[in-house]
Amino acid sequence: MTSFGLPDPRKQVAPVMGQLTGMRRWLEKRFADLVAECQVPGAAVAVTAEGGLVEAAAGVLSRRTGVEVTPDSVFQIGSVAKVWTATLVMQLVDEGLVDLDVPVRTYVPNFRVADDDASETITIRHLLCHTAGFEGDYYPGTHGGAAETLQRYVESVLPNLPQYFAPGEMWSYSTAGFDVLSRVVEVLRNMPYADALRHHLVSPLGSGQFASCADEAILFRAAVGHVPTGPDGPAEPVTTWAQPCWPNGGLAMSAQTMLGIAQLQLRNGLAADGSRLLSADAAAEMTQPQVEQPRLGTSVSWHGLGWMVHEWEGREVLGHTGGTVGQHSFLWIVPDCDVAVALLTNGGDAGKLHNDLWTLVLADLTGLRPPPALVPPTKLEPVRNPERYIGCYQLFQRSVETVLADGAGKLWLVNAADDERAELAHVEGDLFAALNPSGQVTRAVMFLGADENHQAAYLHSGEAAPRVATAPG
Repeated sequence: MTSFGLPDPRKQVAPVMGQLTGMRRWLEKRFADLVAECQVPGAAVAVTAEGGLVEAAAGVLSRRTGVEVTPDSVFQIGSVAKVWTATLVMQLVDEGLVDLDVPVRTYVPNFRVADDDASETITIRHLLCHTAGFEGDYYPGTHGGAAETLQRYVESVLPNLPQYFAPGEMWSYSTAGFDVLSRVVEVLRNMPYADALRHHLVSPLGSGQFASCADEAILFRAAVGHVPTGPDGPAEPVTTWAQPCWPNGGLAMSAQTMLGIAQLQLRNGLAADGSRLLSADAAAEMTQPQVEQPRLGTSVSWHGLGWMVHEWEGREVLGHTGGTVGQHSFLWIVPDCDVAVALLTNGGDAGKLHNDLWTLVLADLTGLRPPPALVPPTKLEPVRNPERYIGCYQLFQRSVETVLADGAGKLWLVNAADDERAELAHVEGDLFAALNPSGQVTRAVMFLGADENHQAAYLHSGEAAPRVATAPG
């Protein structure tokens, strides 16, 4: 771990400004090399500590054009937009326009999913906490212009989405739920979501680098996502800047602009000029644990209202990540150190870049290191009760995933779309690591619930996929 030649932050609660100065110098010397080492085409980072700010940028916006990344370049933020949406909703709570625990239909009367009982009982809190229980990631195509996308999605797509579990029963990540929240904002603000975001948060926070769609992003230095051309091929620019079928999939910001929502949280709802954008009570409630998340090999312990609540070495860390077409974003807050960081990338090994930044830089400001990634046992033992796990699991109109057991007591996860097989290595309890042929972990898988035969009811890997058959075939 680099130290910048400054006092050990583990011996103090918050960093000193000298450390931030040291970080600026380190980023100037090292950030570009780190981006290149991780084969990330381009990246931008912004860090705040005790009110100070440092920024850095490296690489190119697109390998097709070779235009360099600068600190004011905009990248797509993906699901980090959920924190912004949650804050807009909490502003409505402050104004007495929204009650978190009343049905969504109170505000959007035509809200409906396939299950009538759930349609009547799903609340705003359920949506904010990802516990509404309906299909959360189904987007069949473009639904119209930006001003009408959310309305059409809520009225035409949601009624077809199945209910997997009763509202409030468990956590299952739901982008669709946040699209409903965005529609609530539109209805109560009487303006398109992007206009509400700009008027009530982006502009008051003093942020200038913000685009809600490709038409606006082209006015800035906009990053283009990159994806691999093959198993060993280089990352090349995508042919579509954003997925048009996502109601809010094209939000783009600079790293400093994305950092603004974290700074608002650190200031307990105050903008930099001292104006109050969110009550201190609402800001605090957003970080309170609302629902426990499955232990999927990450440090996420709970979900708040928009924020994911982590526990690192016994200390609270708030965060959210996002991914779009070849772009990945990371936003973290360490409240007791008054530190926050925003990282934006457009391809390559963004996860390694993120982890390296934490290990090499932010540990100096916070005294924290990110928890180790999920590591399977060095010796894979036969699964003792494979009958609990074998079967087929499926989310709405997505490929079936089948869990098989072989004669040696091994479990295999097979995706019907491409017949890809991954061995499931037992970690603990009902938690497994899916391994590729090289033995590398591709994702964590947890089995939840039980039927009358003690077979798992769900395969959970971020979303809870229900069992659709007890055996393949």
